[in-house]
Amino acid sequence: AKRTAELIAENYRLPLQVNECFKEANWGAIQGHALPENYNAIFLDWRNGIDPEGAESIESVKKRLIPGMQEALAEDTVPLIVAHGGIHWALMQVLGLSYEDAPVGNC
Repeated sequence: AKRTAELIAENYRLPLQVNECFKEANWGAIQGHALPENYNAIFLDWRNGIDPEGAESIESVKKRLIPGMQEALAEDTVPLIVAHGGIHWALMQVLGLSYEDAPVGNC
């Protein structure tokens, strides 16, 4: 996500601000490895509060995401937030939206 944000900022000549509140969830035992065949089930479980071994919970992600959103929205400009799917899923829960309202896959 950081490289994508850098390319957008460069292309549109925008300032880039990196906020640790928007870093991807720590996926514990599966972090840094090729996605297992059942990754969709793992992500669905995570969104429902069942964490992979050693992973950061969605509740933890939401707790750090909210201050980041408040900070971004307090700016005088409209923010463009570039992040990974875990942040998207956590934000959907914070906003009370279903995943079907704005689906995002893992690419």
